[in-house]
Amino acid sequence: MLNRFVGAAVVLVLVGGLALSQDKKGEKKGDKHVVHGLITAATDTEVKIHVHKKGEKAGKTHTFTSTADVPVYKMAGTKAKPKKTKSSLEQLQKAIEASTDKHKGVHGYLHVGKEKKVIAIHYHASKPKP
Repeated sequence: MLNRFVGAAVVLVLVGGLALSQDKKGEKKGDKHVVHGLITAATDTEVKIHVHKKGEKAGKTHTFTSTADVPVYKMAGTKAKPKKTKSSLEQLQKAIEASTDKHKGVHGYLHVGKEKKVIAIHYHASKPKP
């Protein structure tokens, strides 16, 4: 009798753990990811980011869909003490135009969800400090 009770409790714990392993919104954890690179263009409808893998000389430019109300954040500080401030799409566009790198754009990353849709934009107005 006690063996059946313990066995049933173990099964309930396993099933409950599997049910809680999904995100709060019901999406699987693999549905969203982060893309790091050089943000070269940003408009109300799309964001372009140039990405290259470590060791490669040439990279690829990816285009993601966006909306006008996507949250934009300007990053500053160091890796140990980062500072994130709310920004706007217009300020990001001005930072891209004012960039002095060899390639036109600002360093940053995008949070991308399903169907290549941008969830949030984070960028560095100047070169990130180590």
